[in-house]
Amino acid sequence: MIHIISVRVKSTAFYVLAAVIGLLCGILSNHGILRGSWWNLAFWNIVGMVIGFFASDDKEARWSVYCRSFSLDSTVAPTSSSQTLGVA
Repeated sequence: MIHIISVRVKSTAFYVLAAVIGLLCGILSNHGILRGSWWNLAFWNIVGMVIGFFASDDKEARWSVYCRSFSLDSTVAPTSSSQTLGVA
């Protein structure tokens, strides 16, 4: 028999955790095997699904995705294509 342990975390702590996970994903995406790779998209989506799985409701899942995405976007380095288009 498998017992599932349920841990309830306050929403604000869950959002902060999602933001920290987003920062870590952004840092990992800028270094190592994921740098400049399309596998980043798969990695980010899997992490997003895992975070959403632990959310208590739709609203918490949606806001945690917003927090993760914002912190992820703030850590990902610009690509060379954006530099060639004249984007600062």
